Amino acid sequence: MKKTFFMKTTSPKETFHVARTLNRSRATHPSFTSLPHIPSLTEKKPPLVDIFEEGDYLRVLAELQSIDEKDISIETDGSTITITAGNETEKYSKTVRLPTRIKKGPIEFTHKNSILQVRLKKLRDAKDT
Repeated sequence: MKKTFFMKTTSPKETFHVARTLNRSRATHPSFTSLPHIPSLTEKKPPLVDIFEEGDYLRVLAELQSIDEKDISIETDGSTITITAGNETEKYSKTVRLPTRIKKGPIEFTHKNSILQVRLKKLRDAKDT
């Protein structure tokens, strides 16, 4: 069965014609079909990572859903950063190549509202190691 609806606007020349099908069961009740499975909405994705250069520093932002700050481990080797995080329900691990080399030393990071921010000092020349 096809029902047709007409909608009028304020302008007399504009009339919209909308048609939709209405499925009826044997008891003449409307039936609805379920939405198809959409993998992009239901599957877990790796954390999104962005890198920004800010003067003498690199700022790395990573999205870590449902992870506490105590469950985060960050390792660097001068040209890459590896972020590992996990709890009993979620586990993430991501290695990203950095655009410039960084200094070895302590890593400053904060985790707030499921966003991890890491601040890394850039290496300017060979004697900065």
